[in-house]
Amino acid sequence: MTAVRETITGLGLDIRPPRSRVDGEGESIYFYDHDGHLFELHAGSLRERLAVYTGGAPSGDA
Repeated sequence: MTAVRETITGLGLDIRPPRSRVDGEGESIYFYDHDGHLFELHAGSLRERLAVYTGGAPSGDA
């Protein structure tokens, strides 16, 4: 995610502070594009993220 963060910063986009994370949830980068749209880039899959919330193990990629 470091290279992605550097690319976003190099484009002059506004990176927002991260929200508090649940242990094991993964990293996200929040940023606004030049039109003011908020984006989230997240490391990991939705299945992995939901498994953290429910206490289960991911069962393959989505």
